[in-house]
Amino acid sequence: LIVGRRLHVPHVGDRRLYLLADDKLEQITTDHYVVQRLQDVGTLTAEEATMYRYRNVLLRAVGQGDEVEVNTYMRRLPRKGKLLLCSDGLCGFVSDETIYQMLTQDASLPELVDDLYETALAAHSNDNVTAVVVDFSV
Repeated sequence: LIVGRRLHVPHVGDRRLYLLADDKLEQITTDHYVVQRLQDVGTLTAEEATMYRYRNVLLRAVGQGDEVEVNTYMRRLPRKGKLLLCSDGLCGFVSDETIYQMLTQDASLPELVDDLYETALAAHSNDNVTAVVVDFSV
């Protein structure tokens, strides 16, 4: 939700929100995978996480029970930028560097979403691929 220059984000699971502003791509949300938690506490390296047996197991997700803990984020947005909300079928197969390069290209939003989708498929994504891009200027 964007109200004025404030971004409000509830998050649970493995969908990601990125912010592109001031020539920098920032991942706003934190994945709720077992491997992310193990990396956060220093038990697993990023390289080890790619090979970890339970790398796709979620600690939290909608539908796991009657109640779910939801992270919330609130921040002031810069004057202009882009937001990318995407599924793990995209961010799990396309590098942040490639996402950055694509978001900074001069293309319409429909072309950009199509390019992100096609790039994920070309990277052999075997999961659902969803991308929503918001170009804002406030």
